[in-house]
Amino acid sequence: MSDIFTFEMNEQKPDFKYSKIKQYENYIRDELVKPVFTKYRIELEEKGIAATPIDEKMMKRFFFDKLDGRQYLISSLDILGDSETVITEFNKSKIENGNRNNTGECYMRVYGVLSAVYIQTQAIKTLSEIFKVSSNDVVKKQIEDSGIMFLRHIISAHPLNFSTDLIKRESFQLSRFSLTDWGDLQVRNHHGKFEDYKIFDLLKEYEQLAQLALHQIAIKVIDMLYRTNTERIPALEERLNKIKDAD
Repeated sequence: MSDIFTFEMNEQKPDFKYSKIKQYENYIRDELVKPVFTKYRIELEEKGIAATPIDEKMMKRFFFDKLDGRQYLISSLDILGDSETVITEFNKSKIENGNRNNTGECYMRVYGVLSAVYIQTQAIKTLSEIFKVSSNDVVKKQIEDSGIMFLRHIISAHPLNFSTDLIKRESFQLSRFSLTDWGDLQVRNHHGKFEDYKIFDLLKEYEQLAQLALHQIAIKVIDMLYRTNTERIPALEERLNKIKDAD
């Protein structure tokens, strides 16, 4: 992860670099947060101890509730990008990764991508909370209720004791024979009933929701920073919409 005092960008493989979620992370980091942070860091270097601490200035500029808001912001952006590398690699190399007979790696890749999705949702949730993006409440609920999150719960988080208001305590097992690049996972509950889950379709549905949430976060931050300096808003919104409208 990046140091909390810097916004260094690491080189990434091309398809990761251009994923929409990565583009949203870069946009929020480089277009919205980094210019403010850089300005305050220069002031600190020029004024020394006489300057207002950066965390205090960032809290006021971004309306954080607490002084540690900047640390949560940067950690969330880093986690957003880190988890995206896992999801992008999974979509690229699939489940088998060229080795159908390596069952252990197949399990590891499925469990890993489900964990990455959950971690990424926590980063999105934290960004929505620290920036007070109330418009994301519906999207966050849709993500929580999504098929990929349900799959994560039953096979990698609570496979032996999953329960909801509608489902009594049950156990679930992922069939090793369904661990193929087709992505049609078969999950059996303790009653012996099988359900099919198309993991790549579920990931696509999740990614669309995550992109929407990140778009709304960016819109809120633009308004927060430039509501009294509106001449910069059209250019920022134009660049943001290019991410949303890209294929």
